[in-house]
Amino acid sequence: MEKKKSKSLAEFLDAKLAENSGPKTSKKTDKKKAHRKGPAGKKTSRFQPKKEDAFVKDLKQEIKSRSRRSYADGEKVEGVVKRHPDGFGFFIANDPEHPDVYIPRHDMRGVMTNDRVRVSCYPDKKQPDRLRGEIDEILGRGVKKVLGVYVEISEAEGRLVDESHSWGEDLVISKANAAGAEHGQLVSAEITEYPGKGQTLQGKIIDVIGDGEDPLNDIKRVAFDKELPQEFSAKAIKEADRFTPDVEEKEWKDRKDLREMPFVTIDGVTAKDFDDAI
Repeated sequence: MEKKKSKSLAEFLDAKLAENSGPKTSKKTDKKKAHRKGPAGKKTSRFQPKKEDAFVKDLKQEIKSRSRRSYADGEKVEGVVKRHPDGFGFFIANDPEHPDVYIPRHDMRGVMTNDRVRVSCYPDKKQPDRLRGEIDEILGRGVKKVLGVYVEISEAEGRLVDESHSWGEDLVISKANAAGAEHGQLVSAEITEYPGKGQTLQGKIIDVIGDGEDPLNDIKRVAFDKELPQEFSAKAIKEADRFTPDVEEKEWKDRKDLREMPFVTIDGVTAKDFDDAI
C-alpha cells in the first residue's frame, strides 16, 4: 500500500490559517471592542494574551508529532554523536530538521564524541514526544589525535586521562609508544586502536609539548583543541627570510631615533609582542 504523503509544516499552517480566518471587522467595531471590562471593573485591552486557542493547540501537537512521525518504526538515520560527561549521548542527524536523539549509556560503549554513526530511532516510552536511539554501526571515527597530560601508571605503560569526557575512557600508551615522555608532561597522541569488544582505547605519543602545569602551554592546548595550524607555511617562511634581524640604516630615514630613552611597557613578561608602551 502506497504511503500517503504528509503535508509540509508550511502547508499545514496555511490550511489552519484558512480554517481560522473569518470576515474582517470594521474599524468602528474594533474601536468598540478595544477596551472591555475586566475583574474589579478595570479596563482590559483586547490585545491582552488570551487562553490558548484550538489553533495553537493544533500547531503544538503537529510539531510534536512531526518530531517522531517518520521514525516510530525504528527507521535508520545517520549523523554524529556527542558524549555527555555522565556517559549517555545525543545523536545529531545529518538532516537539520530531524530532532536530536537520546542515546542511553549502555549503548555508548566504544563510541566517542563526533563519531559518525547509524542509529535506529524510537519514541521514548516515558516521553513520547522525544526520541531514543540504538547505535547500529559506527561509520567513521571523528577523533584521530588527542591532547592530554601523560600519567605514568607502571614501567610498562602510561595513560592520557579523558579530562574532556568525550572519549569514553582513558587512552592507554605502552612504554614503547611513549616517545620518551615523562610523568606530568603535556603531549599529543595519535589513536592506534579504538575501543570496542575486548579492546581498549590505545595510542602513541607523537609530540611532547612540555610541562602540563606550565600556563605558557595553554596557548598550544587551545590551538590543538581548535585544530589551528601550529606551523608557518613555506610561503610565510620565505617572505620572512627576506628581512634581516637588525633595522638597516636606509630604514632610519624620516624616523626619529628614541632607542636611548627608557620606556615602560604595559605588556606582560610573557607577551608575544611589546607594542604597547608609555
